[in-house]
Amino acid sequence: MSLQLWDTRTGEIVWESSGEATLAGEDVREFRIPFDEIARRLWAHMLDDLFKDVPVE
Repeated sequence: MSLQLWDTRTGEIVWESSGEATLAGEDVREFRIPFDEIARRLWAHMLDDLFKDVPVE
C-alpha cells in the first residue's frame, strides 16, 4: 500500500509513505485476521507517520 500527497500548484510530491504486510502461518486454529483489518492497521500506521511532526495547536 502506498500513499502520496502532491502539491497541486507545483506538481511535486510533498510527502509519501508505503508499507507492506505479509500474512503467513499454519492454520491450526479457526481465528483468522481478515485482510481488510490488516490493510486498516497499515493505513492507520501510515497516517500516524504523516501527522507525527504536525504541531498541536
